[in-house]
Amino acid sequence: MREKERKVSKKRSHLKEFKRREDGSYSYEGKMLYCSLSGSAYRNRVLGMLLISMAALGVTVTAGCFTGTGMEGHFYLVIPYAGTLVILIRLVWNLAQLLHAGPVLREYAYKRTAERLPPQVLGGMLLPLLALAGVLYGRVKGSYIGNGAGAVVFVLSQVVSFAGCLTVWLLKKELRWS
Repeated sequence: MREKERKVSKKRSHLKEFKRREDGSYSYEGKMLYCSLSGSAYRNRVLGMLLISMAALGVTVTAGCFTGTGMEGHFYLVIPYAGTLVILIRLVWNLAQLLHAGPVLREYAYKRTAERLPPQVLGGMLLPLLALAGVLYGRVKGSYIGNGAGAVVFVLSQVVSFAGCLTVWLLKKELRWS
């Protein structure tokens, strides 16, 4: 039980940074982080990253709806595909939160959003590459059973996911926080 209490208290430790005013309201007195971009440039940059991520997510979800993708019974294709799907969902959510929050973030919000972008985007680039390597492995081994539109859509989804995450990686470099 104590272990659970520690996790909850650590999860909500940022609440210590809110102080009660004389009128009964609360004010945040913790550290604030400011983006190097202006308000409109920040919104345009994050919105662009969000739209690119949503497109990659849409194509990835679409690939899972086709039959004949070649994933059937091949863990070396299913695991990277599923991982890419999860990472893209989290990336879209994270970017939506950043867009909503604006260019000034409280420290705890920064840790939950902007600080998590690099590992999410790197994972979103690595997993599609692993899936494409799995397709090549299956072709060489002779066990890849993808055919027709399903196989093409699967391969294209992995290429689009990689390219989308690479683009987000390049765009996020302009978001510097201080």
